[in-house]
Amino acid sequence: MTKRSQRILADMKILQDSGKLAASVHSRYGDDYALIGAGGIPYARIHQLGGKAGKGRKVSIPARPYLPFTPSLKLQPEAEKALLKTGMDYLRRAAE
Repeated sequence: MTKRSQRILADMKILQDSGKLAASVHSRYGDDYALIGAGGIPYARIHQLGGKAGKGRKVSIPARPYLPFTPSLKLQPEAEKALLKTGMDYLRRAAE
């Protein structure tokens, strides 16, 4: 990558309009489950997974994931590793 390209990429910010999508991310958990999602935002799914949109579904929108999940709804490896580490740290502290 050229130095110019590196400089341009370093200056790029997250594309964000109103911040509603980021603000809509929520989580719930219980003894045997954990959920994370972006409820109430009609464009959340297409941002995460990509797909066809517009009148007649003629426009292809690429995925722009904002949650750490693959299209098959599996945790990305980095997120899984971080989650397991957090859980193990919690269990170690609880055992002390």
